[in-house]
Amino acid sequence: MLTDNEDNIINFLLNSNSFVTAKEIANQFLMSTKTVYRTIKHLNSLTPSGELINSKKGRGFKINYDNYLKEMNYQQDSNTFTAKDRQQATLTKLLMIAPRSLKLSSLFSQYYLSETNINEDLKSIRSQLASYSLNLVRKNHQLKITGSETNIRHALQDILIKQNVSNTSLSEKGGLNFYSLQFCIKQLNFINEKLDSEITYPYNVNIISHIYILITRYQTHAVAKSVLTKLNSYDQMIIKENKQLYSIAAEVIKHIENYLDMALEPNEIYFLLQYLISSRLDVMDKIENSAFQSNLVQKVTNFYISNVVAKLNLGTINNDFKADLANHIRPMINRLYNKISLNNALLPEIKRVYLKLFKVIEHTSDKLTKELGLPPISADESGFITIYFARYLEQNRQYIRALVVCTTGVATAQLIKVKIQSYFNNIIVVADAASSNVQQQIHKYAPIELIISTIPLNNTFEIPVVVVGALLTNQDKKRIEDSIKRNYHFQGSEKMLSEVTNESLIRLNIEAVNWKDAIRKSANPLVKNGYATENYVNGMIKTTEESGPYIVISKGVALPHARPELGAKKIGITVTTLKTPINFGNKSNDPVQFIFALCAVDNKSHLKAMSELVNFISDQNFLKSLVKETRPANVYTLIKKFESRYSENE
Repeated sequence: MLTDNEDNIINFLLNSNSFVTAKEIANQFLMSTKTVYRTIKHLNSLTPSGELINSKKGRGFKINYDNYLKEMNYQQDSNTFTAKDRQQATLTKLLMIAPRSLKLSSLFSQYYLSETNINEDLKSIRSQLASYSLNLVRKNHQLKITGSETNIRHALQDILIKQNVSNTSLSEKGGLNFYSLQFCIKQLNFINEKLDSEITYPYNVNIISHIYILITRYQTHAVAKSVLTKLNSYDQMIIKENKQLYSIAAEVIKHIENYLDMALEPNEIYFLLQYLISSRLDVMDKIENSAFQSNLVQKVTNFYISNVVAKLNLGTINNDFKADLANHIRPMINRLYNKISLNNALLPEIKRVYLKLFKVIEHTSDKLTKELGLPPISADESGFITIYFARYLEQNRQYIRALVVCTTGVATAQLIKVKIQSYFNNIIVVADAASSNVQQQIHKYAPIELIISTIPLNNTFEIPVVVVGALLTNQDKKRIEDSIKRNYHFQGSEKMLSEVTNESLIRLNIEAVNWKDAIRKSANPLVKNGYATENYVNGMIKTTEESGPYIVISKGVALPHARPELGAKKIGITVTTLKTPINFGNKSNDPVQFIFALCAVDNKSHLKAMSELVNFISDQNFLKSLVKETRPANVYTLIKKFESRYSENE
């Protein structure tokens, strides 16, 4: 696990386009330059694939992105059993049967540890338990954990999710019982049927893990009678305001009693209810005055908005966004007060792409806990809120990426560039071009949304072109303004999945001989329809060869992609189903049946579509429907249908 300094430096360099000096890094994170050098040296020593961070005398440091991707994949695929793994396994065993005890020998004999190493493990375990107000007791060569049942479950919930989350689901790895896990999934499906809607990631994982822990605690006879917190008048009010959800929770608890053949504590219904309330459910949007609603939700929502607006110098935030954010804040507050953790699998990517915004949100979360007396807000929760603001900022961005074209592409272009950027605050000139290399520059600096040229062009680029004079007179400025009004409404750069795929990019029941053939056949429509070059497809295969099968992002689903400069022309996603599933070399998620080949021209415009895609592939109903389809038109209709559903749920 990386230290905070190591993590901060990596994220900072990932967000830098050029070399950064040690002094700049030191100033950013309030550390000495000596610490920067020492930390980077240590990071490089941890990288089996080579230097993680490159250095150049007089210029500073820059991330080696190829090695970074290899290292991330190495960490995901490594089967090395570390001291931390050993400690987590020991902690989980003790928590599952707490407050009963286990012999030291049964816990540690398999590891052949010295007494010193055992004491180090126990010290680490005690430290982790302290954050949950739990104690580790060692007596007569035995160990046990003492504390409240609620705190024991909170600790188990956090550990279970961190150990077993594989993208968007729980798996049998990490020692989970297959039959119990299947029963838990069956209960989630029952809840979905009762609600007539789908509980999506990450809420589905939370509910499954809660039920799994509940079952295991009773199976090990660790739950004594009357150890659960008794309900107070406030709890009774919650039940009264959520009669439908309480009724569903009661049915699930009855199913569990039948499964275990024993009676459970009545309060188990209420605890499951809290997990349902803490999920983003359609039914919750209809409740006007449930717990924490109105005043606190509005206070927290406005607090985030006012702080982000002030920090980033934004204008007025519209009411639709406020309502959308409030609908996320409502279950979040419930999670905070009931100590329900939410895992955010996208957190590393959020920090990489939106580091500055994430820092603002994280700082605001800290202020909230102090000024409004809220429980601590985790980085995972701050990450989810960051996504809301990032999407809003992208959808409402007020600039256009422009290319300036002149006969020479040098002096005149620079003059026009300066004049444009001083006059238009909604245009960014990303590059200039001579008339002979316009197409090349369009590909290199994609996406280009406006071409401003001093010479007439044979416009085959599907991009608006404005012809102006070399001195950029007022008349020229008017022509540019008119073109912007005609062609742009500042609807944002992020596109929905239905906007970046179409019937020509959908291929069904394809036969492939191996994973390379599967990628090539899936990506071929991108080349055929002008989205990418053949070199881009070769890049997909080469990246997978070098970095391993990390593109298999969940059970049966692969997402091949390559770097934009290898030949991406415009954003697009293909949808491919394989007649015979293919092994890609990812033990956890093979064989692959669904391939979504991504062509991205930058690191932002595809995020909305990708966010939708993550929701879709975590929805078994979508994948089951997809595998049945034989016509591309039906698949496109299916995407629109699920897109509408998730848009309504957001």
